[in-house]
Amino acid sequence: MLFCKNVAVFLIFILFLYLCRFYIFFIYKKRRFLKFAYNEKGFFLPILPQIGTMYVAIFTGTQINPLSIMDWMYKKIGLPCSLWVGTDYYYISMDADEIKTILNHSEGYGKADFYNKFRVFFKDTLLTVPYDQWKVRRRHFTKSFKPNMLKMYFPTFLEQSRQLIKEIEVQNNNECIFERFSKYTYTNFFLTHAGLDETSKFKDMNRLGVLLGSIQSEFGRIILDPLMTVRLYFKCLPKGKNIFEKLKEANTFIMGVIERKKKQMKEVKGYIENNKEVCLLDLVLNFQNNMFTQKQVYEEFGLFQGAATETTASSLAFTCILLGMYPEIQEKLYQEVRNALGDCDLTMEAVESLPYMEAVIFESLRLLPVIPLLGRKCSADIDLGGKILPKDSNFLIDIYHLHRNPKYWKNPLKFDPTRFLPENVKNIYPYSFIPFSNGPRDCIGKRQALILMKTTIANILRNFRIISNHKSILEFQLRSCVSIIVANKLHYEFIPRNRQN
Repeated sequence: MLFCKNVAVFLIFILFLYLCRFYIFFIYKKRRFLKFAYNEKGFFLPILPQIGTMYVAIFTGTQINPLSIMDWMYKKIGLPCSLWVGTDYYYISMDADEIKTILNHSEGYGKADFYNKFRVFFKDTLLTVPYDQWKVRRRHFTKSFKPNMLKMYFPTFLEQSRQLIKEIEVQNNNECIFERFSKYTYTNFFLTHAGLDETSKFKDMNRLGVLLGSIQSEFGRIILDPLMTVRLYFKCLPKGKNIFEKLKEANTFIMGVIERKKKQMKEVKGYIENNKEVCLLDLVLNFQNNMFTQKQVYEEFGLFQGAATETTASSLAFTCILLGMYPEIQEKLYQEVRNALGDCDLTMEAVESLPYMEAVIFESLRLLPVIPLLGRKCSADIDLGGKILPKDSNFLIDIYHLHRNPKYWKNPLKFDPTRFLPENVKNIYPYSFIPFSNGPRDCIGKRQALILMKTTIANILRNFRIISNHKSILEFQLRSCVSIIVANKLHYEFIPRNRQN
């Protein structure tokens, strides 16, 4: 008995020494961050070794994920506030002026530390490379997103939207709306940016959308977990092993697409030189005279396909659900489409000249921003206007709450597309609406995404009336990894207009 007591005392003494050592070194090394954080909310949350203040995740009452944590911080502590992920300092803000400063500051272009977990998938890509390398690649890849390329892609968007209408007529409302649009956006991406033809691997494309959706859902649990590394997750946890197998399956398909394209380029002499209009995969393969290794080609192209598809799919799904919840707005949009197009085929010019359509999509993106959080790393002290954010701080942009901030939006939870009509856009506070980010590192494919969404919604409304029994967006159980996902199944129905009466 005395022996056990002595062992317990010894262990407590060791723990005491460990904590003393940790906090002495922590306070000394992190003194600049602590001095800044002293004036911010969340300063008095206890900072624990290895964990920081991430134990707040257990208080969210939901599956642990970045959005739930931010929502808890917003409601219980308030923003802006401080958060410690292990020993990494994060300053969380929904202030438009601070966000404008960071997004446009030359010392704020670096990615936040939590993006390092994505290096397992995208080690050497636009997502993770230093800004000087990013500029070179961005300039090269922009060729695939110019207006002439969009005109070339539009017939594919139009034809695929027609195919979607046929599928809805057959399957109607039996499929999860997010999976439906995920398969649809993946098909559009590979037909345009990979240059696949109509008969190439449609079954595999459908499977790919489901795979990557489930991968993102699981990965969101560890993105801000300071104790869990990606490699440990994949090797030791059953769910991690399952996700790893899904990743391998997705990789097999994407590598097959890349090999097919490489073969095509070899068969045509001067393939790149003789074409002013080349797709994204061509540009990735030809970057700096084929400088990329096969692994780099896969990672860069994989990053683009993930960023371009899941985000657009979620935006389409949310917009359709909201239109089903607000029939008067849906009817107004339907009338705009009918008045502009009649029974004629859609054209890119007609799609771009639908102001209420754009307003509806933007309002959907305001309420439900597909990318709810962005993170930047400060490579020097940055003046935020009255306070200096220390070098090496992580600046976390809470887009989700920025878009619902009553300081910038009247009745922020109301779905009101008139906010974004041409005559009202001037009233929107700068940088209070950033669904595609902003500044030099904004979304490269935002115009293409908007054209695809407008084309899709226009064709859906010409053929169907959408209904949903949800009464409020507060019924949506939102989670996030990179993009927003919904934990509960959302109700929707597409009712054929020729049979609705």
